[in-house]
Amino acid sequence: MAYGSMEIKRQQDAVIIRKKGRHMNGKLSMLYSTAVIGLLMSGAAFAQDNSGEIKELRKEVQGLRNDIKGMRGDINKAIAAMKSKPAARPKQQRPAMTMIGKKPSVHKLTTIDGQAVTVGGKRDKPQVVFCYASWCGFCKKALPWMDEVQKKYKDQGVQVLALNLDQRGEGGRARTEKQTEDHFRGLNYSLPMAMTTSTSNTAKLGVELKARSFPTLFVIGASGVIESVHVGAKAGLANIIGKELDLLLAGKNRTSFPK
Repeated sequence: MAYGSMEIKRQQDAVIIRKKGRHMNGKLSMLYSTAVIGLLMSGAAFAQDNSGEIKELRKEVQGLRNDIKGMRGDINKAIAAMKSKPAARPKQQRPAMTMIGKKPSVHKLTTIDGQAVTVGGKRDKPQVVFCYASWCGFCKKALPWMDEVQKKYKDQGVQVLALNLDQRGEGGRARTEKQTEDHFRGLNYSLPMAMTTSTSNTAKLGVELKARSFPTLFVIGASGVIESVHVGAKAGLANIIGKELDLLLAGKNRTSFPK
């Protein structure tokens, strides 16, 4: 058979198939409609004979709808909670802050100028101990503030002591005694400085005070009790220390300190 004749026959067959399909669809539509009408009629008859049971079923269905509605609400709340930001973790307290209200043991030290100083125990006036390290940039920022406090309160009997806690031995942050002393003298401050030497162990005091980050500052009352601890070089630190010293000199304690 030639190609043209085959194409004509294929088109004719396609027309016949489409006609048969429309005929079958019509029959199926009719059967579907008949079935639906039958179900509606049987449902109406069932409703007439079983109206009480239908009411109970409706109540149960309504109850299920309410339960589903409540479940949706709970699910939406849970999703919203998951999308929200997690609660911030409580800020951990610095170890040195736990020293507030405690009395450090008595430590006898010697400054780089040969002056004997004592930290801990009762004294006539309050004392400020500024723990620092030569490599610490924030310490370098806060040291002039401490020098300012020393000059202001020296005549009132308050001592501000720079307590150097440089490591000895090897390591990137280790310093020799000479390096520590030269560094401090190069800053040209008036406040006394004590460091670890063969006769003066500032490291032992630093461990007891839990001064693990720098700078850390302790305000010690005349009774030998640590009244406040300040970690870091926050702005206005000199003014804060000044207010605390004024209250201590007036016979007050940390309960009167500004919050």
